[in-house]
Amino acid sequence: MLRAITRSGTRTAAGGPGSLTNALRLAVSSPLPRHAPVRTWTSIPTTTISHDHSPVVSGFRSCQRMSATTRVLQPSLMASSASRGLFTATAGSKIVAGATVPAGRAMTGQVRRLTFQELQHQQYIRSFSTSGLRNSRNALTRVAENFTIDSSNKVVYTIVAINVSVFGVWQYAEGNAKRFNDGRLYMFMFRHFTDSLQNLKEGRVWTLVTSAFSHKEWYHILLNTMVLLSFGDPVWRLLGTRKFLAVYLGSAITASLSSIVYYANLEPYLRRMQHKPPSNSIHYSMGASGSIMGITTAFACVYPMSQYSLFFVITMPAAALIGLFGVYELYNVLAANTGRFDSAGHLGGGLFGAAYYFTKLRPLIRR
Repeated sequence: MLRAITRSGTRTAAGGPGSLTNALRLAVSSPLPRHAPVRTWTSIPTTTISHDHSPVVSGFRSCQRMSATTRVLQPSLMASSASRGLFTATAGSKIVAGATVPAGRAMTGQVRRLTFQELQHQQYIRSFSTSGLRNSRNALTRVAENFTIDSSNKVVYTIVAINVSVFGVWQYAEGNAKRFNDGRLYMFMFRHFTDSLQNLKEGRVWTLVTSAFSHKEWYHILLNTMVLLSFGDPVWRLLGTRKFLAVYLGSAITASLSSIVYYANLEPYLRRMQHKPPSNSIHYSMGASGSIMGITTAFACVYPMSQYSLFFVITMPAAALIGLFGVYELYNVLAANTGRFDSAGHLGGGLFGAAYYFTKLRPLIRR
């Protein structure tokens, strides 16, 4: 999530029109990113969760390593998977642990055991070594596989399309403000596509959600898009559309509220206690990383020993990587290190993902 800071002396509120000087000053002092580092995984322990999609991670090209005695408990699967002969399925709909499998979305039916020999002949399921790029065919092929998502996954495609569209509006608005001295659209974007205490006081509660689809800098949207394409497809396959959107949007709202509460109340108090000068800044936040922290944390809770790779270099269990990142963000929050990244928003999104796992997902898991 991005945090925009107007430095001391610039006190124009997000809700007011502001002077042209302040608008241009906002254009120069760009919002700053709240995003999580790129992490990928290469293997997933055998765990079955009842939902409306198969847990097989086809888009990421790495799935559960299944032995001859592994039993697939999830009777729902994508139609493309059934057509490849992975399962014996019949059309219809079936209730599984309280979740309905939509007939139009999946092929359902009785799932038989699959032997390791059968799985070896399926291109849909692959196993990669956890040693990273050293054992891959080449770096470009590995990266391309990591960011390939299934064409049927309209949820992730839609989120990316919205993010790119809002980014385009930001660029157009900033161009108008700089070239034609017209800051109206730019201020409109700040009022409706960033979360701040001022926006909340003026009744624009929708900014708690719209800010999660808002990116102003090219590197910010590029990094968040890479992470979303990397994690979005497998998490969507694990949770299903409804649960995925619940975690994604819930994490966005929690991240926005956490950021507002922190910078309005906790951050000034911590600065006084640590004898630091006040920031004298107006804080705005934007970006999808709060939501991304939520979905990656939920996935790590389900598969804590799955291997995550940080920028394809350092590989470690998901629980360890998410835990280390959480400790780092907590340190930034308590130390009032309010730099370019919104650590409070990161923690808020991650905590929502963990809470959703313990309250909604864990009761459905059969190990």
